[in-house]
Amino acid sequence: MRFYDTNALLLLQEEAFQEAFFIASETLIELESIKSSAHKDQETKWRARNAARLIQENRFLVQVVICQENIRQIIEDFSLAPTPDVMIIASAKYMYDVTEDVVFYTNDILCKTIADKIFRIPTQFVKAVDDSYCGYKLLTPSADELHQFYSDPTINHFGLLPNEYAILQAEDGTVIDKCKWVGDANVRILPRTIKSTMFGDLRPYRNDVYQSLAIDSMWSNQVTMLSGKAASGKTYLALSFLYYLLEHHEIDKILVFANTVPVRNTATIGFLPGTREEKLLESSVGNILSSKLGGRYGVQDEISRGHLEIYPACDIRGFDTTNMRAGVLITEAENTDKDLLKLMLQRLGEDSKCIVEGDYESQVDSSAYAGAVNGMRCMSQAFRGESLYGEVKLQNIYRSKIAAIADKM
Repeated sequence: MRFYDTNALLLLQEEAFQEAFFIASETLIELESIKSSAHKDQETKWRARNAARLIQENRFLVQVVICQENIRQIIEDFSLAPTPDVMIIASAKYMYDVTEDVVFYTNDILCKTIADKIFRIPTQFVKAVDDSYCGYKLLTPSADELHQFYSDPTINHFGLLPNEYAILQAEDGTVIDKCKWVGDANVRILPRTIKSTMFGDLRPYRNDVYQSLAIDSMWSNQVTMLSGKAASGKTYLALSFLYYLLEHHEIDKILVFANTVPVRNTATIGFLPGTREEKLLESSVGNILSSKLGGRYGVQDEISRGHLEIYPACDIRGFDTTNMRAGVLITEAENTDKDLLKLMLQRLGEDSKCIVEGDYESQVDSSAYAGAVNGMRCMSQAFRGESLYGEVKLQNIYRSKIAAIADKM
């Protein structure tokens, strides 16, 4: 029978509840502490809350070993300090001695060493599920692999999903080529001419290879997700491309959907007077659009000309873009959960183009949107490999040297 330590439970989440298992009472204490900790990130706190919920909902599967005197005696026998980790491992040792049918599961290398080498109980190391999909693979092919690739582009040499990119590079990191698998062939990624009056020429900044993939994805897919850190170019690329489509009559208007959530760990300024439009322009989405469209008056001018409409998530139910020939930008999508982003995407008609942008790794502003329930995470898992979808994670920060250094904080 499995015995999970706290870290393993935080990592596995629903996967741990496929069969009955043991945990120590110390794990319940740790989960409660993590939930309210000021020193844990939103992802970890969400995982603790979700694990606590799962324990409550599946309590018939969970057997809690109380850390009483018998456990403390085991710790004394091994001359160890009664730290939380040691108490959890000692609880597993106690159950192993009682039943001889216990395997201790952890993803902490030190806990594994203590359980395996000191307490001598069977131990399994739990690895994180690899969810590193970012829309492309960085590859360093050999000369023979390159020859095979160029000899027959109809073979999926690199095991790509449909519309997944391959960045081929030399040993020194120099980019040799870029391609994507479209289901029956590898297609090379070539520069595209994209120009609008509003933004001028749209091209990858400093020949950024990730931005070149983003431009190709927006061009060739009905739905594109752009993720990446602040100042990596997500919103600029999206708006530039949508204005290109607007000025070339490929779409009739640009719709911006946003869930206007206050920045994490900030105090709100309270009630704002004015119309819905005025309130939106005072929010984060207003700041984003103002920085790209020539200030607040520039945004208002675009709205008055019928080029731009802004919709808050709270008013999105029942909306339908069918027959609107709209380009939809879902901005700051990191601040959505699965149900909210699903609701936004279900507003899209067949004649719409959609770009979803956000940073779900470091800019989630509410714990309600953190972890496995995050809308962008769930969207990626559902859409990747679909013929109408592309995804690109941008890597480089270009706003300023200060911004790049601040990212290390």
